[in-house]
Amino acid sequence: MSRALSLAGFQVTLIGRFWVITEANGLPLKAKAKVVIRALETGRFDPKCYFIEYSRFRTIFWIPDVLKQPDSIHGNASKKIEGDEVYVRKYNIPGACLKLVFTAQAGAKKVVVTSFSIEEKDLENYAKLPPIWPPKSK
Repeated sequence: MSRALSLAGFQVTLIGRFWVITEANGLPLKAKAKVVIRALETGRFDPKCYFIEYSRFRTIFWIPDVLKQPDSIHGNASKKIEGDEVYVRKYNIPGACLKLVFTAQAGAKKVVVTSFSIEEKDLENYAKLPPIWPPKSK
């Protein structure tokens, strides 16, 4: 699954969630979005080496909304998650009310690295404060 969005002069490509299967032990390893995109662009993508983590597809549907209308954009504060920027959008839902989308530069493209929901109190674990693009006035 691939989807392209045009945002503020750059193109964002959503690939979905791919995992690499190693030949040595048959265990799945995470495939970095940059690696999958490079393989797709160079014609070296082999779908037999990947499988899709279907349980995480539910996040794909709100990614365009978060990227097009974020409440704020931050630098990445996570030491474990690759990416340069974190797009944040607040939703009126109980529990994990913030949706985060991590992005990274891959050449001329901005690539979605990962996305998930968190509680507002945990934002500083993932996003540097203050934001690099301030929250919209409501």
